[in-house]
Amino acid sequence: MMGSVGVGGHNLGFGPTVPPELRKLQLEKVHSCFKVAILLFSVMIVVMGFVSVVLGITVTVFIKTNEPYPRFPITGAGIWAGLVTIGVGAVGVISGHKNANADQLKTLMVFTVIAVPCLIVQAVFAGMWATSENSAISGISYGLLGLAAFSLFCFIFVITYGSSLAFCIMPEMEGKTPCCYCDIQTQMNHQDIQKIQQYYQNQNATGIPAQSQATNFQSEYWTKQTSVPITNPPPYPT
Repeated sequence: MMGSVGVGGHNLGFGPTVPPELRKLQLEKVHSCFKVAILLFSVMIVVMGFVSVVLGITVTVFIKTNEPYPRFPITGAGIWAGLVTIGVGAVGVISGHKNANADQLKTLMVFTVIAVPCLIVQAVFAGMWATSENSAISGISYGLLGLAAFSLFCFIFVITYGSSLAFCIMPEMEGKTPCCYCDIQTQMNHQDIQKIQQYYQNQNATGIPAQSQATNFQSEYWTKQTSVPITNPPPYPT
């Protein structure tokens, strides 16, 4: 089913097909936005990984010093889970670069999935030691539990953005397959509007005067002051 372009639910006169130039602009904007999101979350993941290692070492020392007969296993989960988290974050920083390709993002997905069980183990053991009667051990364990939970929260976004880019958006940008991320909405600026105007000045596929159609697009878009949704569009030519 061919898609349509509208503002606030109104058709802009584009006809039954989505302009390739508009589709290209939307994909490029989403691509850039998702890459920035992956980069930011990855930086936070790296920071949390370092903090987790420090707290893991600290709580291990406290337990061995103050718990001659530990109630729970001393696994050092915060240490090795933190190291794994740092590794994932480092891969994420590389994958969040604007020139990173789909294969690098797929590698990030693999590392992230591997790291998830490590964080779950960290959370489980941190939760156990959080019940310790020693306030220092309990406090640090709660900190490790919080770090594990927040890291998992960040991983969800990294997986969501990374998989959308690697398996949907970037393949279409490379001219391979239509994007399965079909309902794309982004805010266009004045330069984007000018590009769409230029597209209609160069084409007259619907029988409507191209200049008039471009002018209608600009006036209705800025009147509505909203984003332009695209639903089930065809792939644009490369």
